[in-house]
Amino acid sequence: MIENQFIEELLSKIRNDSAELNLHDLEIHVGSGSQIAMNMASTIEIGNAGIYLKVYQRQGNALPPEIDDLFQSREGTPVRLAQTDIIWAKAITDDGLELQLDGIVPLPSERTTNTFTSTLRLRFKRINVLPTGFDDQTYQQINQMRRHANDEDVSGIESSEEERGLRGEHVLFGILPRVKLKIANRGVDTVTTHPFRGELSHGVLNCFTGELLGGEFCLEAKDEDLWVYYRKCIREGDPVPGKVFDGILDAIAFTHGCHPHLFYRQERIEGRLVERWCAPRGELNRNPLAPMSSGRLHRLEDGRHLFNCAVEFFSSDSEDAQACSRALWLMREACRENMAHEVSILSLCSILEGLLAPYSGQTWGDGSPKLGTAEGWQAAIVAIGLDWNNCFADVWRSSHDFRNNMAHGFRITPNTGNADDILNAYSRISAGIYITIAQKMNFQGTMEKSLIEGRDTVSLS
Repeated sequence: MIENQFIEELLSKIRNDSAELNLHDLEIHVGSGSQIAMNMASTIEIGNAGIYLKVYQRQGNALPPEIDDLFQSREGTPVRLAQTDIIWAKAITDDGLELQLDGIVPLPSERTTNTFTSTLRLRFKRINVLPTGFDDQTYQQINQMRRHANDEDVSGIESSEEERGLRGEHVLFGILPRVKLKIANRGVDTVTTHPFRGELSHGVLNCFTGELLGGEFCLEAKDEDLWVYYRKCIREGDPVPGKVFDGILDAIAFTHGCHPHLFYRQERIEGRLVERWCAPRGELNRNPLAPMSSGRLHRLEDGRHLFNCAVEFFSSDSEDAQACSRALWLMREACRENMAHEVSILSLCSILEGLLAPYSGQTWGDGSPKLGTAEGWQAAIVAIGLDWNNCFADVWRSSHDFRNNMAHGFRITPNTGNADDILNAYSRISAGIYITIAQKMNFQGTMEKSLIEGRDTVSLS
């Protein structure tokens, strides 16, 4: 899905978090109208801290007033460009790629001066790789050009495209860096023929594929990354493919315990490039417990069904979906590697209360929902359609013991004083969050009540 060799090399440099790219013909755009040509050397600097545009000004060169303010400004001093101004740049690399640098921060992160040059270092958010070659042409336009060039009859192009299923084809592709595929349903055999010797080489691709919401998806383990594909022929009234693709990313985050932030994203409609960008992401993996045991998630139908339900749920963009997406982000951040479990438990208690409180029927003085007592918890669980006695009575007990003791004086009681109690509470509350979200997804199947304590499950229907 990365069709251009130079784009692949660019991604490799950004992926390694350490590179510098020479730029030519730099233009800085301020707002929607002002375009300023920068006749000076410039580079993109890529590192662990982010991506930066570096501009080198020779002493004595006059600059437009807006850009000169940037060179002269220091933190705490006013500049003519406000933080809310839209600032972006365009430039060309040594390989001929035309780039657009989005989200430039107008206040320089660093400015250095020596006898001959001043260097301005500006942070920005992402690199858009602009269309090259036939990127801005549809399949139909390319076929028409080819047939005209060969003096062929073009009258049959429309029907032939429909027969091949290319009419309205929408393809999205993205890369999640350093994410390992935990769900798989097939190993895809590949056979490659050597172009000179004719020898055959065999390989196996580790993929999870299927059909969702009228389209096809594929998750492919590629090197150390996860490559995500979604393809759909658009019909009137169908879900927007971009929302489905975002739902797939949220479903991966839900099942894999990672953040759904792409390092590279590409979108095409009928072959025409709509969007193509890359941005350094660093480490996306976090360390929460999984919603299911790894064996069930990887091999059994329950894991695949959970993923499919998650895609449909998060693609809906409903208020429930947005709240659950936010809760899962907080959960991942609360479960970073080497985080003290007591700190994680306190955060997990608040996250679970946030998911349940709107269903408790209890409110604070200002009308906002609260969970409060065991009765409030039980009312919320029943309202959602879950079993209190079979699962959530233990979750409430663990949450009550640990949250109250941490929030009201760091008390240690017989229920919270040893490592086993801490790990069990951590496991139960994590499972309570996952079970609550799975119920909102209308998932039908079984989920573990506590991964650390054992394999007892609760049925959702």
